[in-house]
Amino acid sequence: MRGEGTSAPPLPDEVARSLRRRVAEAQRDWRAPSVVVRVVRGGDVQLDACAGSADLGVDGTSGERVAAGPDVSYRIGSITKTFTAALVLQARDAGLLALDDRLDAHLGPAARGGDAAADAVPPVRDAA
Repeated sequence: MRGEGTSAPPLPDEVARSLRRRVAEAQRDWRAPSVVVRVVRGGDVQLDACAGSADLGVDGTSGERVAAGPDVSYRIGSITKTFTAALVLQARDAGLLALDDRLDAHLGPAARGGDAAADAVPPVRDAA
């Protein structure tokens, strides 16, 4: 289960048990079809905690159900907004951008919707 990262101390057994229990409780309490959590420390996978199952159907049709896991591909739809916001904040924390930067400073003309003369380009904070 170890990756290519730097060696990190192993996750204590009691922490792993607690996380697995919490994942199972979250899946039950949220009535989510599945919950998958991966703990990575120092670049190494320390724990995969999974509960529930995934429906592999296409376009809303019912398909094969498989146990939830880190190797299952999920259709994530609108949750990409959450991922984008998290990545933008990580980039801010790393000093790669400021939330008040104009979006076109990082995305170029694409941020102007194809209108190279557009002046109303939002700051990063309004786009994330």
